[in-house]
Amino acid sequence: MPMNPRLLRPIASGVHPEANAWRTAVVANGGSVSASTMKAVSTFCAPSTRRASATASTG
Repeated sequence: MPMNPRLLRPIASGVHPEANAWRTAVVANGGSVSASTMKAVSTFCAPSTRRASATASTG
């Protein structure tokens, strides 16, 4: 299954879309996410997007 193109584009806020989806799920389950945790999760998600993007463009 091809990757969703929305996941390959950063958003204006600078938060990775997958990190934002994770935060939404945490909040929906009654949890909370600090700004520093959100930044760390967003940074963690970013490298995998670059690899997926490079793979998608080569074949």
